[in-house]
Amino acid sequence: MNGDNSRPYYLLHITSHENYDRIDKVKKILVSKHDTKKGKIQWLGDGIYFWDPDDDDALKLGKNLVKGKSHKNECVGIYINVDIEKNKHMNLENDSWYQLYMKFIKKCFPERYSALANYMEIIKTQDKIDTQTLNEVGEITGTTINFFVKTLFEKERIDIDMISGYFYHGKNKSVIFKRNEKMIRQFCIKKGNLVNDTIENWIVKYNI
Repeated sequence: MNGDNSRPYYLLHITSHENYDRIDKVKKILVSKHDTKKGKIQWLGDGIYFWDPDDDDALKLGKNLVKGKSHKNECVGIYINVDIEKNKHMNLENDSWYQLYMKFIKKCFPERYSALANYMEIIKTQDKIDTQTLNEVGEITGTTINFFVKTLFEKERIDIDMISGYFYHGKNKSVIFKRNEKMIRQFCIKKGNLVNDTIENWIVKYNI
């Protein structure tokens, strides 16, 4: 990959001890699929999810999310280095990407665009948001982002390798995907091989 057209990222994947045993056995991290029928909500669509390892709030949130799915008391951190081409990084903090995505929703999924706007108003005006409401937002973003990425490739041959965006956790804000106070950035690498081909350089830390 041409260094002039790519950027290195140092990222953290957090998982349970039990799941890491499976990862170690098959020598790869599986792509998480957004599947609303099975209640599997992936805010940024299909992919392998990562946090910024230098963000203490992200580490805390990532661990809490994993512990909510596992009886294990401690988590495993998989630290990776990956190069992503600049034009294949859909950075939703960037106004151009954000506006292109929102325009796509408004045109192709007008009912979901209206629903998303309504949810943002709820988040703006309420002190505490219930999990169901947040999942409903995630259902919209995960579904529409998957279609957006597929459409970009089919119609314009633009291939997306990674998506990143900010989400509120804690103090409520009326924004989604863009940085604000107490926002935490999440990264979604769309293709498993971009992660798993770097396995020899993974740094694994137990009980993070």
